[in-house]
Amino acid sequence: MSNHCFEKDSSELRGSSNYKYFGAAKNLKGVRELLFKENEDKKQLNIKKKKDARNFEKVINIHYFGYCDEANEHLLQQEVKIQKKLEKMDLKILKKYKH
Repeated sequence: MSNHCFEKDSSELRGSSNYKYFGAAKNLKGVRELLFKENEDKKQLNIKKKKDARNFEKVINIHYFGYCDEANEHLLQQEVKIQKKLEKMDLKILKKYKH
């Protein structure tokens, strides 16, 4: 019998010992509660992850990536200054190579 068959029919508890329970052992009273609690913990963690992802989507929008920079007047003024400075530098370099 392959390991896959055993794994399909087993339940594993988290922790340092990683016990695996097979068949009827999964239905023992203490084991059943531990497995149920672990499943509930996993469900709660998944719910939290989904909630965090939704909150992330609310925060990350077009402004986060800077697509609305055209509306920022100060930024546009700085951009024009730097662009003029670079154009002057380019002209100096071109004049240097022409002569």
